[in-house]
Amino acid sequence: MIWKNVKSLLIVLLVAVNLFIGFLALNYYKSSRFTDSDTANAASKVLENGGISVLPDVIAVENDIADILTCSYDRENYLATVSMLFLGREADGVYLLPSGIRAETREGDCVLLGYDMSISYSSVNLADNISTALKYASPVESEESKAGREALAKLIAMPKGSLKNAPCVEYGEYMFITVDQFENGLAIYDMNCVFGLRGGRIVYAEGKHFFGVPDKEESAQLLDRVNILFSEKERGEVGDITDVTLCYTLYEDFGNHRMMLVPSYDVRYSDGRSHAVNAINREKYQLP
Repeated sequence: MIWKNVKSLLIVLLVAVNLFIGFLALNYYKSSRFTDSDTANAASKVLENGGISVLPDVIAVENDIADILTCSYDRENYLATVSMLFLGREADGVYLLPSGIRAETREGDCVLLGYDMSISYSSVNLADNISTALKYASPVESEESKAGREALAKLIAMPKGSLKNAPCVEYGEYMFITVDQFENGLAIYDMNCVFGLRGGRIVYAEGKHFFGVPDKEESAQLLDRVNILFSEKERGEVGDITDVTLCYTLYEDFGNHRMMLVPSYDVRYSDGRSHAVNAINREKYQLP
């Protein structure tokens, strides 16, 4: 009888110990995932002494989580393939520029593609009409614009429905759609492009867009916002920070022929400045 009571007591104690350990582990996990208000207030004061003003609420948030995304990428093949998307066929001439390529056809159609993913294209036969359409185009929301968005998503190999919120304007038979590029729900820094459609074809593009499709993920340990903002201070940045948002930045891995989408923080200032800071090593992102 006594052994039975002792056994029951041991079981109760064992359960209690496991619950206590679980409680401690949960608290540690939660605290490691959050920047607490005391830390945020202290960091805000130190940053202010260094010339950076930021509200503690911007810092006291749940720490972000994101993987590094990669895809195969060969610069020459990539640019040649993208040029065909706009020209409709293989270019008759491709000319290397200091910052990218110029691809053109004998008929005079040409597209400028930059190593920084910039695009400049306007169908040569429609250039005047496109210029007029851009000048007088007005916002529109209709089944026609929905179809235009879906057509563009298919043409540039984006998931169906991914452009449902993309701003759309029309003039006559021309439709212009502004695409802010996202991957896994995060914006790709500085990737914004206006595409023009006519008759189911892309006849205009101006901005930046990456056409690669990530096919691999690598886990990454991200730094918190305190680390990121102190790196801004160390670089001598000053001003009022209004927002800090997780995003992706593009890094070309030449040796392994791949493009990497690396988690970074978009740090925005009240004067309109925006810096992307690598969330893994605190380095300021330099555009290609």
